[in-house]
Amino acid sequence: MFAERLKQARLALGISQHEIARRIGLSGEAVSSRIARYEFGTTEPDFATASEIAKELDVPLVCLLADNDVLCRHHSCIGEHLSCRATEAGLRTEGQE
Repeated sequence: MFAERLKQARLALGISQHEIARRIGLSGEAVSSRIARYEFGTTEPDFATASEIAKELDVPLVCLLADNDVLCRHHSCIGEHLSCRATEAGLRTEGQE
């Protein structure tokens, strides 16, 4: 779920993979490919990096890590906001048809 939620939150803000990488302090030529690997689920960030990503995306870390939308909403009303922003971006979240 982290991969999907990361992409949803990033697209809802309208920022590129390179931009989120820059905002969390990643450097070098492969910064956007690192975010791409997170979004594809090829690899997962360590806890500190995941926390920085959540902070820059303005979503609670629990919402990026939650197994489902219900858990996300239970922990924060911002989780509902993430689902709404993702819907506005044309993405589906779990439970939406």
